[in-house]
Amino acid sequence: MNIPLPDPLASEDAQVLPTPTRHKNASKSGAHRHAVIISTVTSLIASGLFAQTLAEAAEKSSTEACYGIAKAGQNSCATAKHGCSTLAAKDNQPDEWIEVPVGSCKARGGSLQPLPSKEKTSD
Repeated sequence: MNIPLPDPLASEDAQVLPTPTRHKNASKSGAHRHAVIISTVTSLIASGLFAQTLAEAAEKSSTEACYGIAKAGQNSCATAKHGCSTLAAKDNQPDEWIEVPVGSCKARGGSLQPLPSKEKTSD
């Protein structure tokens, strides 16, 4: 036996909801809004990086490399013997350097150029 079931959409009581409409430029305005947000974020990042670069340049210009006064493990950068800062094996090695305020290197007993090695070489 087949008993017919009533169709809820065919009933007189069924409500027809209106189809939501979108503004004709909705997708364009969304894309535009997205582009504005991306542009703003990019600008903020770039200005922050630029400010950081300027601050680093100002800091760098107020310091200079001073050779021969770095303490063991306190050198600023790489040498021909190693590739990292903080790897100086001994105090006051002639090729190790640290950054000091401009004009203070000689007063500290250092040199603005790498010093000749004091180590003896075998012939």
